[in-house]
Amino acid sequence: MEMTKTGKAINESGLAEFESKIGYSLPLEYREFLMLYNGGKPVPDFFRVPGWEYEETYVTELKGLANGKSVDLFELFDLLHDRLPKGFIAIGSDPGGNQILLSLSKDTKGQVYFFDHENEPDDATDNVEDYPNIYLVAKSFNEFLKNLYSNDES
Repeated sequence: MEMTKTGKAINESGLAEFESKIGYSLPLEYREFLMLYNGGKPVPDFFRVPGWEYEETYVTELKGLANGKSVDLFELFDLLHDRLPKGFIAIGSDPGGNQILLSLSKDTKGQVYFFDHENEPDDATDNVEDYPNIYLVAKSFNEFLKNLYSNDES
């Protein structure tokens, strides 16, 4: 996997500031990704979404911290934290405005999910089980990156 359009380098204090804001520690492999790339566009970029009606999509961007580009992780957290289950953060998006989520909750920490924004529940709780619009796509962030593939039909 290659990363293009990466962000400016960040340091440990930037990560600590973000973790303080969200109230959770980030999984080690995701911290390492941010330290190395600070977001960007992966190549290849397609991923499967088991159970979702369209079955696959692609990453338009994985967000970084204070990268001076589009919305960063701080802003994305502010925009979406009240629409997501407790212990989840949005870390990227697809071209339809759907979100790629990272679980920070104890039992599922590090797992990557897909959030279909067009099918959000009206009365969801803090539990991921109450969100029929959230789909597990990888057991870890590194597995998510490893499973990205090219779609020659696009």
